[in-house]
Amino acid sequence: MHVDESGNLVGHSSPDIIKVEVVDSRGESRIHEVSVELFVERLKILALTCMQSDPLVSAKTGQHHKLILLSKNKQLTDECTLREEDVSDGDILLLLPRIPSSAPGEEIQRDVINVKGPSEAEILDATAGTEVKNFDRRLHDNSMNLDFQKQLRKILVTLIDFIEQLLRNHPDVSPISEAVPEIMSSIENGESAEDGVDKDALQQLVDMGFSPERAKRALKLNNMRPLEAMDWLLAYDSSQSASVKTQNVREVPDNNCTLYPRVPAIVESYRRFKRKQLKVNCKALSNLRQMGFEDNEVLDALWIHLNNEVAACEWLLSDRRAKADDLKRGLRSDSAIYKAMLQDATVQLGLLRPRLLFAFLQLLEEPNSMGRWLNDSETAPVLSQVFRIYHSEKHVISTPSGTTDALSSLSGE
Repeated sequence: MHVDESGNLVGHSSPDIIKVEVVDSRGESRIHEVSVELFVERLKILALTCMQSDPLVSAKTGQHHKLILLSKNKQLTDECTLREEDVSDGDILLLLPRIPSSAPGEEIQRDVINVKGPSEAEILDATAGTEVKNFDRRLHDNSMNLDFQKQLRKILVTLIDFIEQLLRNHPDVSPISEAVPEIMSSIENGESAEDGVDKDALQQLVDMGFSPERAKRALKLNNMRPLEAMDWLLAYDSSQSASVKTQNVREVPDNNCTLYPRVPAIVESYRRFKRKQLKVNCKALSNLRQMGFEDNEVLDALWIHLNNEVAACEWLLSDRRAKADDLKRGLRSDSAIYKAMLQDATVQLGLLRPRLLFAFLQLLEEPNSMGRWLNDSETAPVLSQVFRIYHSEKHVISTPSGTTDALSSLSGE
């Protein structure tokens, strides 16, 4: 006996007749012998009728249930036949109620309620009977631990100087190294030149908190008129004026470092080298020129950010470029971190690759490009090892049992 597509019982058997077991949400099951041409919806109503003994109720509630083929973990479509849904003899089907869908507004409101945290009064009420522990415990003073981001430039300056000495005769590095002596001479002789800028107007803007470099640019663009230059600075650099004074206060002589006078010239030589190689986006170049930035600065920003105009503009407005004096300051040559880095085998092998020098030079210009170089197969092992050594040595130095020599070594980073 089986049930055909119309629901009538038929006495003969055929290869198209299969037996399926339907299990409801309560765990009750029933085996049905049906044709493979039977629609899923009819099978669902048949199963509900056998469980509820009321065909009318089954027909009304059928749309609120679904059949799931357990062997393939998929929901069957009501408009398809069992053959089309690839239901086989002996398969188990789960008859489950559908989850009622709510209105979009109600769903959003439910999500808001679910993610809402307890109020302060609820927290105090829930913890009223909790015993107070470690209330007077003194926390370990980590003031000696220097932030890695603040020390990154010193590490890069130190390693750039070291790699350049090793590879200055390498074909990939020699075009940069050859121009270093000339650039060093021009930096030493030309840093104090004001390029025709009105010194009184420049000093007036500097006293207001703007950096000398940006104040100089603003005066050039506005024909040496201080008021118009100030308007330009406020329009394009409003977020920097409040922080410049803070930065200037921090710029104190640092006697606990080694000076590497060649590094500023190496950086400038690398900038010139990249400007010649850059396939510049002419539209981005024109737009940034109209904002008042100099050509060399625009070209540098575009190669650092791979011709991304928005990122280049943000970089130019943030005034992130380090001064020549800052590029000279590196790790002390007698510090523990310096010695640990140069004695590590992974770092030693990596320092023989020109690509690592180029990576360090770009990181010096834009520290936010770290992710790019950590995904590079050549530079990632060395960078990871440098970071590991730094944090390992810093942890040893910053422990309470550290010696006086170790603490003095830390201060010399």
